[in-house]
Amino acid sequence: MSNRRIVSVAAVATSGTAYTGRANGIFSTNDQAKLKQAGVWPTAIAAPSAPTAASATAGNLQATVAFTTPSSLNGETITSYTVTSSPGGVTATGASSPITVSGLTGGTSYTFTVVANTASGASLSSSSSSSISITIITYSDEVFSTYLYTGNGSTQTINNGIDLAGSGGLVWIKTRTSTDQHTLVDTIRGSDNELCSNNATANANRLNTITGFNSNGFSLGSDPSVLVNSSGRDYVSWTFRKAAKFFDVVTYTGDGTSNRAISHSLGVTPGMVIVKNTSAVGDWPVWHRSLMQVENLYLNLIDTSASNSFWGTGPNSATSFYVSSNSGAVTNASGATYVAYLFAHDTAADGMIQCGSFTTDGSNNADVTLGYEPQFLLWKKATGVGDWRIVDTMRGFSNSPPAYLKPNTSDAELKSGTSYVAPTATGFAWRGVGSGNPIIYMAIRRPNKLPTSGTQVYNAFLSNSEHPGGTPKFLSNFVVDLFMFGPNIDSSTLTSLHPRLLPGAGLPTTSSLIDSSGTYSSSLVWGYNNGVHDGGGFYEGTPDMGWMFRRAPGFFDVVCYTGTGATAGQTHALGVKPQLMIGKRRDASEVWGVAYFEPTAGNYYISGINLNSSAGATYINTYADPLVSTTTFWPARILSSTGSPADLSGGTYVAYLFATLAGISKVGSYAGNGSSQTINCGFVTGARFILIKRSDAAGDWYIWDSVRGITAAANDPHLSLNTTAAEVTTDDSIDPANSGFIVKQNATTNINVTSATYIFLAIA
Repeated sequence: MSNRRIVSVAAVATSGTAYTGRANGIFSTNDQAKLKQAGVWPTAIAAPSAPTAASATAGNLQATVAFTTPSSLNGETITSYTVTSSPGGVTATGASSPITVSGLTGGTSYTFTVVANTASGASLSSSSSSSISITIITYSDEVFSTYLYTGNGSTQTINNGIDLAGSGGLVWIKTRTSTDQHTLVDTIRGSDNELCSNNATANANRLNTITGFNSNGFSLGSDPSVLVNSSGRDYVSWTFRKAAKFFDVVTYTGDGTSNRAISHSLGVTPGMVIVKNTSAVGDWPVWHRSLMQVENLYLNLIDTSASNSFWGTGPNSATSFYVSSNSGAVTNASGATYVAYLFAHDTAADGMIQCGSFTTDGSNNADVTLGYEPQFLLWKKATGVGDWRIVDTMRGFSNSPPAYLKPNTSDAELKSGTSYVAPTATGFAWRGVGSGNPIIYMAIRRPNKLPTSGTQVYNAFLSNSEHPGGTPKFLSNFVVDLFMFGPNIDSSTLTSLHPRLLPGAGLPTTSSLIDSSGTYSSSLVWGYNNGVHDGGGFYEGTPDMGWMFRRAPGFFDVVCYTGTGATAGQTHALGVKPQLMIGKRRDASEVWGVAYFEPTAGNYYISGINLNSSAGATYINTYADPLVSTTTFWPARILSSTGSPADLSGGTYVAYLFATLAGISKVGSYAGNGSSQTINCGFVTGARFILIKRSDAAGDWYIWDSVRGITAAANDPHLSLNTTAAEVTTDDSIDPANSGFIVKQNATTNINVTSATYIFLAIA
């Protein structure tokens, strides 16, 4: 009887009937006697056998466990499986193999067991899987930040999300609007010790400038040197956190030898090393992997690369780089003190930084492939005289021409005519910027961490007043990649869409009005850490509505491209298949095409609806999944509303791609029932943003949000994206629900007509 279990005596003693189930008890002689006295004659049933072949695959603070179903169910039906970790006893339940166990500790080794659950109890446990070590993936969001701020001449804290207190790193600051020097301060030398990349001066000890390194950024003092916090001046700060395969700071004292190894903690061979003598006047020698081992550039000079003896013969490795004293005090003079800033070169799929070089064609153009979209780029001509330049997405690297700063000069921010460098989904495009080959660069990946809450990627803000000086008018609490603007919502105005990412088209210029017109310029000012500024194009003193979205894996992406006429597709960075796609030609009058994924229609993408029209699908074009789209490519042709490709050769386009991300966003469809129904999005605290369109017949693109009100038993204000109509506040078509939202049939909106079909986008 050792493997035969029945329900406990207490559970059945009063039932008066024979019992054929089982639970976690074992027949004891005493139990049998009690059951007989109660007139219950139980039948012990054997448990299902254990799942087998448990195997685990390590992930980022999680593991995926695969297994084989039990060979014998003994008449039972399995309702679920439970995986349990050892150590820690962390569990996860799922309907079938494999099951992912989250919440594990990085660097810890785990084994896993699996049981099958039935209505009567659990099966025997599987044998333990082989041991795996849980990895920790570091995201660019966690190690690098470009943060813009305005000085106040007093004190302020820069909260950029980078842990400098615990991990250490470098803060590099430059005023954007005046000719002041670059200021570099690192955690190894301390906050009072400053260096300037644009000159050869030794370390300067300055009090009350950068006053501390924090767990989420750094603090500024009153700045008597007016370099980092002068009142009214605009600044950019670049923060590099020490992390394996990204960045390291090393200090050392010279010993006068040649080919001296200096240890570092990058864990990979450096891609670029910058050294500065901190105890004496001296230039900033730069070693780059694209140069020969003994070649050198200077960060503070425009000189071409040259062979010298600053660097040892090496070779540099994952643990050391080499310096030499053969050319004086530059890198290893006896008794001199030095600091070295090391930047990694990592071409792995999850790599965050690359240091490379490229050559341009006869028109001085090039397309550089990194495998991801960059947010920061530093470059210089290697074999010719020329400045170093830095661009970043916060200051316009998403547009062209981008604003750039020169590490080797104190110049204010500049732009370069019509030539530009712009990010792409897989690298960057170089169009006529300067001349000379080859060009060396250091590029950092755009933020790529999966969001954990809707507030990290979406927010809405209602404003009816002038914006405060130096601060955004529409607050988001994150960097905005798409701004949807509803100006003067109590009047007749069209909503417009304004993407940050728009290479080759101005700052920004796009077909942004939701109609079929051509290009439309606005006066938005980008580059704010937590919102969108009014550059003169917003209505003042009227109720203006702003919906703000951040690009993030699994949630949302913006793709700007030039048509090729081909059907192969365009790249995207969602990391999953897009489910709702909205696109518009930017250089000509053309409708806004929409395509959406419809699982209930046989896993097809369906197009033929326009964002600027209330019409239903007049031209239905279905494309089978998985042929139509992948986690990195999507065919632009599916945005066509006429059957012709929405990828005309030479045309310029913008597309917005949304996907379902568990607990954060939901792209879906539903059939109306004529009364009221709850749309389950898998949320916990309900939807804050709801976009609904009837797909089988005419119906507006209705939008609701929590800022203007999604309330129970009250009217919920809504706008129609495809019309100029003012906000409607006189109907109650939406109610809140923790799992998503409730739709109610109302003649004003008709969003729940019996048997009608609807598509929607909801964000928690």
